[in-house]
Amino acid sequence: CGNADLVTIVANLSLKTDFELGMDKDKVKSLKHLSRMLDERLGRVPNQQAPYVGDAAFAHKGGVHASAVQRDPRTYEHVVPGVVGNARQFVVSNQSGRSNVLVRLQEMGIALDAKDPRMGRLIDEVKAREFEGWSFDRAEASFELLARRVLKEVPFLFRVASFRVVEERRQARIVYDSSAGHAHACADTGHDASHIEATVRIEAEAGALTHVSSSASPVGAVESALRQALVGIFPALRGVRM
Repeated sequence: CGNADLVTIVANLSLKTDFELGMDKDKVKSLKHLSRMLDERLGRVPNQQAPYVGDAAFAHKGGVHASAVQRDPRTYEHVVPGVVGNARQFVVSNQSGRSNVLVRLQEMGIALDAKDPRMGRLIDEVKAREFEGWSFDRAEASFELLARRVLKEVPFLFRVASFRVVEERRQARIVYDSSAGHAHACADTGHDASHIEATVRIEAEAGALTHVSSSASPVGAVESALRQALVGIFPALRGVRM
């Protein structure tokens, strides 16, 4: 029971049969765009596993799959992704092999030989991070940073050595009025107040720096303390706003 997904039906009839739909087959390329537009109008999250138009419809996670697809896409893809407006993706995860990682590195503009010892270290690092709870499936930028660090392409700028956040609660002053014959309490100075203070210690080439800042929120206090510690080393950060 229920309504059939017309996006899937149109793709099936257009690409898998000779059924005449009464539309130009070139318009099938706009199926993913159409699907996303409907999701946006309906206020729903796109189904990543949807046939043809889902982000995972042509995603390859296993190393054997990625290697085979690079040799002949027909081994794991029933249609060319582009005919429905989609694209092939090679996902980096704890199941990835050298083929997945090589493709992603090429997309990032990094040339690395498959037999390079650093390739093995990068794969081991990805698997170790995923075991700890990390996920690189949809975190392209995080993977790129990890890869460039393993390949020694990211210079050391600074490191947050430690931070501490302390919240101090300040109660409103209470005044007792017994003139009416019984103890009547009322707050004389308004609502309770909260003071949050953060201490951040960073390590950089110039040495270790510690700064303290306060704010109305823990995140604001940490951000302010970190900014004060960094602007002396990187003045351009003065113009950056979160």
